[in-house]
Amino acid sequence: MILVAVMLFGFIAKAQPSKVDKPTEWKPNTTVLVSANQQYKLSYQSDGNLVVYDKSNKPIWNTKTNGKTPNRLVFQADGNLVLYGANNVVFWASNSNSKGGKSLRLSDQGSLSIWDQKAYIWNTGIDKVLLHVGKVKFFNVSKGFGFIKDASTGKEYFVHASGLINDVRENDDVSFDLVEGKKGLTAINVKLL
Repeated sequence: MILVAVMLFGFIAKAQPSKVDKPTEWKPNTTVLVSANQQYKLSYQSDGNLVVYDKSNKPIWNTKTNGKTPNRLVFQADGNLVLYGANNVVFWASNSNSKGGKSLRLSDQGSLSIWDQKAYIWNTGIDKVLLHVGKVKFFNVSKGFGFIKDASTGKEYFVHASGLINDVRENDDVSFDLVEGKKGLTAINVKLL
């Protein structure tokens, strides 16, 4: 058996996966997941908090459960991610049970999500990508989707009507955020400039 160690966030740690594809349980004081690009980690802390940290150890998302006496974190067979205290008291849950969740993932943008076989069914929505600006390249109102071209990178991102804050038309200048979608990064919180 070969033990692989990596330098992670300034300390040596066993290699951790970026996703879990089966029901799993963790005890407190555990690094649960590490993004594939090793820029983010999900930690279940001894104070009861579940936290996503960036590479500088800055917390970018948490369950706000610090101060609770932790017992275990469980990615359940029903697709729910749950923090339990003693006597099975639920401190926090993703409330994604009965939605077909199959895997728990930490993205290269810092977002924790639960996926069914094709798309995410729950997401922290905390992808640490700066606010983007761009131009609506295409938008089909009747079908409810389109594409936005990022002004700084030239990349095009899918946008669904549910990601719009304002109605948009082709060639509108907009700002937007990105989250992991069904087929890659998706524009959300799209606003006219």
